[in-house]
Amino acid sequence: MKSFLLMLLLFLPNVLLRAQLCDSTSLILRTVRASQTDAQIAWELSASQVLYHPSCLHQGKLLLYLVGSFDGTLQSFKFNTLAAQMGYHVIVLKYENSVAAQSACAGSSDLNCYEKFRREVIYGEELSSAVAVDSIHAIHNRLSRLIEYLETNYPSEYWGQFLNGSAVDWQKVTVAGHSQGGGHAAYIAQQEEVDRAICFASPNDYSNFYSKPAAWLSNAFRTSGDRLFGLNNLQDDVVDFSNQEEVWNVMPFTEKDTFFVEAQTSSFGSAQKLYLNYDAAGGSSDNHSAMIRDTETPLDSWGKPIFQPIWRYLLGESTTTAVFQSNPRTKAKVFARDHRICFDSPEHSERALRVFNSFGQLVYSEDQAFSRLVTPRYTDGVYIVCWEIAGALHYTRVVLM
Repeated sequence: MKSFLLMLLLFLPNVLLRAQLCDSTSLILRTVRASQTDAQIAWELSASQVLYHPSCLHQGKLLLYLVGSFDGTLQSFKFNTLAAQMGYHVIVLKYENSVAAQSACAGSSDLNCYEKFRREVIYGEELSSAVAVDSIHAIHNRLSRLIEYLETNYPSEYWGQFLNGSAVDWQKVTVAGHSQGGGHAAYIAQQEEVDRAICFASPNDYSNFYSKPAAWLSNAFRTSGDRLFGLNNLQDDVVDFSNQEEVWNVMPFTEKDTFFVEAQTSSFGSAQKLYLNYDAAGGSSDNHSAMIRDTETPLDSWGKPIFQPIWRYLLGESTTTAVFQSNPRTKAKVFARDHRICFDSPEHSERALRVFNSFGQLVYSEDQAFSRLVTPRYTDGVYIVCWEIAGALHYTRVVLM
């Protein structure tokens, strides 16, 4: 016990104080118009949103979020704020979204219509008759120039780490989006090797003309299948869920089964194709947007989005952010599910596990040999988990939100 306490005295003052500052009040939100980043782009009323949390332990990852058709860049602020609180650099990019991909291509006799549409919007290749987006106004150029602008004007925030020369370093990018934006996220994941892709109420690239998914969805993805994630709604009031499921079935997800999620209590395992059975009983498209868009997202009695645990999982929160571990070669995994701290290791020599809260108070202890362990539920906060293997101490930080 003395060794655990000594570790806390050395470790907590610097790290936990910094971790506790990672809250929404310290969040930096910037509105940046594309014309500020590239002189070749004319002034536009709508702008990109940039979120950065100066007090968080940063992941070295960029979240690129793409809104749905006709939507503004502040419509999914809750999700993007959460990502910034988890240590992401966040960009909600303004792009050409005034034409819906489904409207342009669902009835087309060209099975490649969706791909042509997306390539033009993302890369600016002149392929689609439904949109007119050149390489200057395309997503890739807008994003690249915005990152350059942020690096130049805010060098202490290290936005330049997401560039490889003058192009986006996609391996450091999590690309996410809703509806049309989610389809773009999936297409980018096919064309580029991204850190992960998250598709909300999408992809919807289904041909009503041929009664099957668009051709591009069956092609090889540069992003590995275990990094693809989707969240759709069985009650979707814009897109037929059965069509969405057909699209999922031709994509290279590693996990083939769909996974029904309860908003607040699910343990997600390694699920990738997640779905809700949520009926807002509201206006048109509410069920299509409820899992991500602020005005449709249901809140709990504390004012939190009820789907926040799902968002955290999709964003890669296990929920462990390791600040320091005395022996990084240990095979133990420490993560959180349903506000419980979980310990898992293939070894059986673990003993003397302790969990301390942010005030250094012992909230859980276990002295028996074990390989797996689940603690009781805890409230939101920062916890230090310490354990001993063969006389050596190991410890990591777990954030519950």
